[in-house]
Amino acid sequence: MRPNYLTIIAYIMKTAFHIALLLLAGFTSCQKASVVDTGLPYTVHVDSLKNWVRLEDLIEECKYIQLEQGENFEYILSNIQNVFVTDQRILFLSDGVYCFDLSGHPVYKIDQKGHASSEYIDCSSVSIDDNYVYMLDRVKSNIHVYSIADGSFVRNIACPRGLYNIKKTRQGIIVDIWSRIATSFYDGEYRFIACDSDMTKCNAELLFDEDREYHHVGYVSDGNDCLLFSDNYYCNLYKVTDQGADLYLKIDCSPSQRLPQSVKEKLVEGRNYALGQPYVRNLHRVYETVSHIVGSIDTPQGGIFFVYDKESRKARRAESSLKKYMFPPIISASNDNYFVQILDSETIDVYTNPEMPDTLLAPTHPDYAIQQVYKQHKEDQNPIIVLYKFKKGL
Repeated sequence: MRPNYLTIIAYIMKTAFHIALLLLAGFTSCQKASVVDTGLPYTVHVDSLKNWVRLEDLIEECKYIQLEQGENFEYILSNIQNVFVTDQRILFLSDGVYCFDLSGHPVYKIDQKGHASSEYIDCSSVSIDDNYVYMLDRVKSNIHVYSIADGSFVRNIACPRGLYNIKKTRQGIIVDIWSRIATSFYDGEYRFIACDSDMTKCNAELLFDEDREYHHVGYVSDGNDCLLFSDNYYCNLYKVTDQGADLYLKIDCSPSQRLPQSVKEKLVEGRNYALGQPYVRNLHRVYETVSHIVGSIDTPQGGIFFVYDKESRKARRAESSLKKYMFPPIISASNDNYFVQILDSETIDVYTNPEMPDTLLAPTHPDYAIQQVYKQHKEDQNPIIVLYKFKKGL
């Protein structure tokens, strides 16, 4: 029997048509799957912060850690520049690195100054990961690496001059240039650069805009495998990672409250120019946990401390019911679960001065326990570390 070529051709064309439809459907579904709506940036609306709530009512958990000074007082902290809290350790940058456990007992310190390879001259910036402590020494142009377990020296990483701050990430090291000092390593105009772990090359340039003068108007804080950069004039928060610098949170206000360009230009020359003027400005250092973001901004009505809930996407203005004595915490660091506040003797003095009699708070008062912790602190003791965890669904 001779084959029916018309039937065969028709079958082939029909099959090809079906295959084309399947391919088209698969391509379309892949394209849709690749588009992910992250819901970013988060937005804090200034108008929603007019009314305040008790800070204590937003707190789910609060821990107080009194840091000991050691048997021979060799763990006295002064001029704390940074703090890191892990699941087992608290580390401080304070003219060296001082490590305590979560009960406040000293564990070790890194304070060997000198010209030996294991010693440092200038302890400018510190970063940590799960295994190591990384200390930037600008004078020796080195990053000294120590064991996070016991503080023992591991190795040195040579680095160029002109670095201001470092952040160790899983993929490498993010460097805060801050000033525009050209080096043989980098002579660009960006605020941050992402490098490999051995500081042999620059992998990416991060965050620069010719009109915004980023190098002079921003605050940098430590985040989870990233840096958080607060754009002072525009009140935007950027998350800086090895891959890029993305807008992460923005402060939304009315057009009349935004800084005009003419004012921004004068602020570059003198930062206090906008004081007393009706503008929203100065997004200060911002910190985050997996569930919340905290920060503060200056508004025409004064400074505002806000707590932002990532789940509900709402921000609350937090103040204490006892404004004369209890202040919103000045957050100094954070990890995945807690925000960290450092209370030194000068800060605690406001809770122990004669103007605050013992009978001011009754034992049934919500702030009574906090007041007692502060009153037991002695002037010559190390700071108290407070760990805050805020409630979800604000």
